[in-house]
Formats: sequence, C-alpha cells, structure tokens
Amino acid sequence: MNKVYLAGPITGLSYEECTVWRDKVTLDLYHHEVVCLSPMRGKRYLDKEVNIPDVPRVDLPKAGKGMATQSAIVARDRDDTINADMVFVNVLGAKQVSPGTMVEMGWADAMRVPVLLCMEEEGNPHDRAMVRGVTSFRAYTVEEGVQMVKAFFDY
Repeated sequence: MNKVYLAGPITGLSYEECTVWRDKVTLDLYHHEVVCLSPMRGKRYLDKEVNIPDVPRVDLPKAGKGMATQSAIVARDRDDTINADMVFVNVLGAKQVSPGTMVEMGWADAMRVPVLLCMEEEGNPHDRAMVRGVTSFRAYTVEEGVQMVKAFFDY
C-alpha cells in the first residue's frame, strides 16, 4: 500500500477545519490502495476546539497529553513525512503562513519524497519561491490533488 501524508495548517483553525478535508481525501483514496496519514489522528480530544493553539494547553484531557507535547508532535509528523510515498499539502484558503507545514515540506524534499501542493493560483501567503521550488506537483483544488495522487500511483 502506498502512503500519503496529509500536511496543512492546524494552528488557529477549528478541529473541523483540520479534519474535514483530510477525511475526504482519505476516503477518496481508500479504494485506490492508498493509506493516508493525518497529523490529526489520535487527537479527537480537540474536537471542541474552534481555534487550535500552537502550544498545547494544560487542560487537555489526560488521554491526549502524551501525543500533544511539542516533541511528540514533531517526532510523529517527521516520521510520517519522511516515510510517506508522497506528501499532500493543502494550504487552500490560508490566511497566514503555516510554519509546521513548511517544515514538513522541507523534510519531504530532503528525503526526496514527492510533494503535491494544493494552493490557489495567486494570493496565498505560502506562494513563495522556496515553496514552489520544492513542489513536485501543483493542484488548485483538493479534488484535483486527489486525481493527481491516483494518477501518480497508477501502475
């Protein structure tokens, strides 16, 4: 099975904003023998959040604290990114740059993992030379990105 890591902004967004597109991509690719790895897995304790903080709050439920530390977040996301067969980056609609997503794109590029970037044609704060430079494939909608993933793994 091919693995795709689903990168994109989390800080400042609601749980729903972080998970809806990832769940849709996961479902769309499931029947094409593609496993999607989400940085939101195991974080259901955030389901009431409307503005996910950068630094985990101390009042997070005990069950979530182990995977909510800075080092745990970095360790799992880095492992997922560098061991994926592709990184699917969705920054559509972003209002500010997502530093974590940019780091994940750097990890992918360093390990020569192809990066598929979903981003508007213009006006996105992530639209910079370095971001475009590490992008292997570019889509303008999530649906177009899913079709590109299917084509990439079609053998």
